[in-house]
Amino acid sequence: MVHRYKFLLIVLVNVLYQGALQSQFRSTIDSLESVLSKNLDDTTSVKILNQLSEKCEIADIPKYTEPLIVICEKYLKSEKESGLFFNLYLKCLSDAQSNLGYYLKQQGRIGEALDNYEKSLGSKKLLNDKSGMALLLNNIAMIYFNQGSIEQALVSNLESLKIQEQINNKEGIANSLNNIAGIYDNQGDISKALEFYKKSLSIREGIKDQMGIATSLNNIGFIYLGDGDTATAIKYCTRTKRIHETLDDKVGLAYDLNNLGFIFLNQGKIDTAYAYYSASLKIREEIGDKKGMAFSYNNLANIYFKQKKYDKAIELSNKALKLGEGLGFPFIIRDAALSLKNTYYETKQHKEALAMFELYVQMRDSINNLETKKSALKSQFKYEFEKKEAVLKEQQMRERSLAQEKSQKQKLIIWTVVFGMLVVILFLAIVFSQLQKTKKQKILINQQKILVDEKQKEILDSIHYAKRIQFALLASDNMLSAHLPQHFVLFKPKDVVSGDFYWAASTPSGFVYITADCTGHGVPGAFMSLLNISKLSQIVNENKIERPDLILNNVRSEIIKVLNPKGHEQESKDGMDAVLCKLNLKEMKLEYASANNAFYIIRKGEILTCKADKMPVGKGHDDSIPFTHNEIALQKGDTIYTFTDGFADQFGGIKGKKFMYKKLSDLLLSVSSDPLDIQKEKLNASFESWKGDLEQVDDVCLIGVRV
Repeated sequence: MVHRYKFLLIVLVNVLYQGALQSQFRSTIDSLESVLSKNLDDTTSVKILNQLSEKCEIADIPKYTEPLIVICEKYLKSEKESGLFFNLYLKCLSDAQSNLGYYLKQQGRIGEALDNYEKSLGSKKLLNDKSGMALLLNNIAMIYFNQGSIEQALVSNLESLKIQEQINNKEGIANSLNNIAGIYDNQGDISKALEFYKKSLSIREGIKDQMGIATSLNNIGFIYLGDGDTATAIKYCTRTKRIHETLDDKVGLAYDLNNLGFIFLNQGKIDTAYAYYSASLKIREEIGDKKGMAFSYNNLANIYFKQKKYDKAIELSNKALKLGEGLGFPFIIRDAALSLKNTYYETKQHKEALAMFELYVQMRDSINNLETKKSALKSQFKYEFEKKEAVLKEQQMRERSLAQEKSQKQKLIIWTVVFGMLVVILFLAIVFSQLQKTKKQKILINQQKILVDEKQKEILDSIHYAKRIQFALLASDNMLSAHLPQHFVLFKPKDVVSGDFYWAASTPSGFVYITADCTGHGVPGAFMSLLNISKLSQIVNENKIERPDLILNNVRSEIIKVLNPKGHEQESKDGMDAVLCKLNLKEMKLEYASANNAFYIIRKGEILTCKADKMPVGKGHDDSIPFTHNEIALQKGDTIYTFTDGFADQFGGIKGKKFMYKKLSDLLLSVSSDPLDIQKEKLNASFESWKGDLEQVDDVCLIGVRV
């Protein structure tokens, strides 16, 4: 599977600081510094320091902002809000904190940068400076986004968007919509991302914001790339590159070159991709863009890996990893770790490869947290209901205008097509007979396709209906909760329906439950599970047989009889492997019979293995031998684990080997002291992590009961 990496141009405007100024401001700075050197009162010093902090280059920001903050904080602590210069000092303090936050972010000191942004935001709120509040919220959202705190990033962007709409700042609204789209794009919600990208583009085109238009075109282009439309993606990215070249925007141009390199790499044009990636890195190194440099190092390392230049690949990936750790950005760390894992593996450095794989999994799981996605969507829905009616009407008017424009374009296209058809008709006589033949073949193919689609739908509908029937026959949560103490059921069918099942019944002498694995999986396994459940219900509920070994003996007889009727030529050995337990909590006693499947009891940190009879519940060479009746005295706190073979037989890990029962018993022992619901989560997470991208090989059923 090709990894789809996105380069999202999320444009966030830094509050008050407008970037390094050109040499024409040098004389102004010198003049201000000359005045500042004189013995001035605090108010005059604050005004001059504030101007200097706005006009200086990045490296000089602390030189002016730090003394400015000291003076302002000293004044604000001693004066009341009604003081003559209170608002002046508060505004200068907020501006200084914002500029210092920008400097710290560029230096990779992310925690300190966020702290200064938050302080500046508090001051802006006291001043009721809504424009400043919105811009600061954008900067804060960018830090959260890069740290992988998706929910907090989305909340900050939504809050910024609400303020921008209140003050009717079109450019700010477009920026916030683009940022929100970028978050959804990164989380894989493509339809939501495209919706917000298009809203942002519409506003930017209306106000002729060339920089913003370039950003929106780039992001929409990568949506097309993800859908496989490479030609359209290149078209969009090339348009974006021309805009950034015209505006002399080096940051944007570096992203454009990087994105074009990514597209050509996907097409297999490695040399072309290398040229674009190298050009992008050169610009980023010139402007000191550490985040961009990290992305470029990772991209070039990927090319060196493809070219088997492993030393260069390791060198650049390590550079990216070091920058990512310094910046505290999990996206960069994740991709660098994955690149290093692959390269170390190819160069037989397995210890280093394992360490990088563990780091990659840690970063991946942090970024893709499911609950974060859910919380983000809830925040979005809340915002949608809070939008004012006026905003909705404006959106509707804009959509109608776009619809009219689209209609006019469609008419032009239609007339063009009609004219083209008139020209084509002149040549139809030459190919008429061949065309008729092709048309008939196409009709036949379409009819066959429709028939296949209908049959496929009928089959899938039947299978899903069978799933509802099968799940209705399994032991319900209410029933298990009513008769069992603490428990969990980890049930993961390989297909829609399952050959594994769990079933239970309450009897006068105890609670009977079974963990079973029928022959096969999918539809054949599901048929066997329904047959076995029906026989279990008949023998336990109707025939009133309660002892586990007798239940399995009777089920076996019935299964053999049903699957091997008299006169049937082919012998069927289908059946099931199972653990059938009867739990008597009053007497603290467990009775069981087991067909091929052993199970575990964990008691006071030690694991007890309960062995099974080596024969199935079905026809075999020893089907006349009765199952063994076993009894175990339970102790308070014992945890009983019954399971099928799906968990232990799953292939995965770095070498793609089976999980095995020894690893399963160690895993159960490690989680046995946790609450049962936590155990289920950890077991499921361990299974999914082990499986990775490999296919699930069998149904999985694992039940834990604590007495």
